[in-house]
Amino acid sequence: MTQNVSELIQRYSQNYFKQRHRTEWLYTSSHFALVIFVLALLSSLPIDIIVQSVANNLHLATNSIIVWTSLLVFFCIYIVLHILRMIFNKFVLQDIPKSYIPITKQDIGNSMSQIINDEILRSQKLKQLAKPRSQVVHPGMYHKSNFEDSLEVSDMELPDNLIYENIVRVIGQEIKYNNTLTLDDDKVLRLSNKFTLREELMQALRSGNSQLKPQKLEQFINIYEKLRYSGEPITLAEFKQFLKDWNYIKSTL
Repeated sequence: MTQNVSELIQRYSQNYFKQRHRTEWLYTSSHFALVIFVLALLSSLPIDIIVQSVANNLHLATNSIIVWTSLLVFFCIYIVLHILRMIFNKFVLQDIPKSYIPITKQDIGNSMSQIINDEILRSQKLKQLAKPRSQVVHPGMYHKSNFEDSLEVSDMELPDNLIYENIVRVIGQEIKYNNTLTLDDDKVLRLSNKFTLREELMQALRSGNSQLKPQKLEQFINIYEKLRYSGEPITLAEFKQFLKDWNYIKSTL
């Protein structure tokens, strides 16, 4: 069935292009014949004037100059109008949607195809010139490749392209929207008050039900609020310290 459809499409395309070629040939030949006919009509009067001047021997030179000047002006005007018509038709036809996508040189012409190839090569060169010359280090994001040749090797297994801010933001968003604080897979605190993380932890410290140390708690709260609200890019050292302090908080609550 697919083969039959392909054959039908091929036959239709062949018939379409044949019919199109015939139409273009008919239009061109009829246009040429019409131009010749109009020129013949226009030249009848000058020829008649020249013939009468020769027969009557009346101002032959003057009449000839006038006639040939008129013909020259006519041809110049005709050529200018014809060129303007061709240019206008070209601008109009290029705005008409095509029934196909030009993909070969025959569709767009050799000159336009060469321009497209030159622009593609130029774009490739610009792409190479625009690339960074060395490894790009984005503040606030973990890149494993940044520490392969460095003395500062991360002692934590972090996923590549990790954005530190997203991890820090999760704690505050969980408290704000869910009224919960996840400490472990099996331990989730249900919070009844609309408190911030600082207020929740300070309340837990004052209740005496946990083994939190005030210095450790204050250290964690300070680094959390700095990373959460300062708006500055988070460094790897700060993020590692945050994770260590958060692990301590989770284990003692």
